[in-house]
Amino acid sequence: MDELIAEMDRRYKLFAEESVEDLFEYNRGHKRSMLPVLWLFHDEIADWTRDKDYNREFTAKMTILATKVRAAGIFLVLIAQRPDKDVLPMQVRDNLGNRLALKLETEASSKIALDKSGAELLLGKGHLAARIGSSITYAQCAFLDSAQAEQAAKAITADYDEITINCQNSFPSWRVRLVTAEKLG
Repeated sequence: MDELIAEMDRRYKLFAEESVEDLFEYNRGHKRSMLPVLWLFHDEIADWTRDKDYNREFTAKMTILATKVRAAGIFLVLIAQRPDKDVLPMQVRDNLGNRLALKLETEASSKIALDKSGAELLLGKGHLAARIGSSITYAQCAFLDSAQAEQAAKAITADYDEITINCQNSFPSWRVRLVTAEKLG
């Protein structure tokens, strides 16, 4: 996370030098040297937050990231099977823009994941609730079992340590870079 915080700070300095507000505005003026959109996928954060000392450090760093990264073109995906207040502390949750929940066991877990009840009523098998802004949207996503998800991940990363996706048809156009954990060291 320290590297991501340093990258976020570096980007904000670039934005200040160019008098722009965010990554997309910066990239519009730098077609030849566009900065990529970065994603942090933090799988099963409960495993990372069990140690109390590390949890304190994790919470402080994640709060910094959650507060400021979106304008820098860095997006956080925090994954927890059983969200609770110890895994996702209030200061982190309050700074997360949008949230998504699959079926959860309890109303309390739903309120932690979405700030509202409802995820405990989902049907499972890909039925999801997304909190975008202050409203909840329900959808059905593709359901992959563990073997299918592993097969998809292997297919995506089989030939590449790093994958760059240029999204020219979106507005504003942007670039996503996916890097395998091995490449990050």
